[in-house]
Amino acid sequence: MIIAYRITSITAERKSVQANRIDVNSTPKIVSVEKRKRDVGIGFEFLTVYNPNMGQIKINGEVLYREKTLNEVLDCWKNNGKLPEKTDVEVKNFLFRKCLTLGVALSEQLNLPPPVMFPVLAYKEKLKEEEKKDRTRYIG
Repeated sequence: MIIAYRITSITAERKSVQANRIDVNSTPKIVSVEKRKRDVGIGFEFLTVYNPNMGQIKINGEVLYREKTLNEVLDCWKNNGKLPEKTDVEVKNFLFRKCLTLGVALSEQLNLPPPVMFPVLAYKEKLKEEEKKDRTRYIG
């Protein structure tokens, strides 16, 4: 269970490259796991890259994780350089929610596209004849 998180650094840059098509890729990466008194500190790096070489947003920080199986988490990291799958999925989903939300605000300040796609409304090109008739008979 994630009990807290903190951001230790943020770097964001926009380069002057112009492109018709921009690919945005966001990736969370676990960089360290350390035992605390009653929990585990999980260091992370969250990187959003805009290609072709248009810019990037990098967020570093730490997640505090508490679970009954802390020793399993520490042993898995020590032996494999990975977190157990359950912990890995929980932490990375948390990082996506927190860091992408922050990335939206940062990308707006840099005039970059947001790191997540927002829904876009579009006009209907043609209305069916029945819909047109119904609108003219409206009694309100």
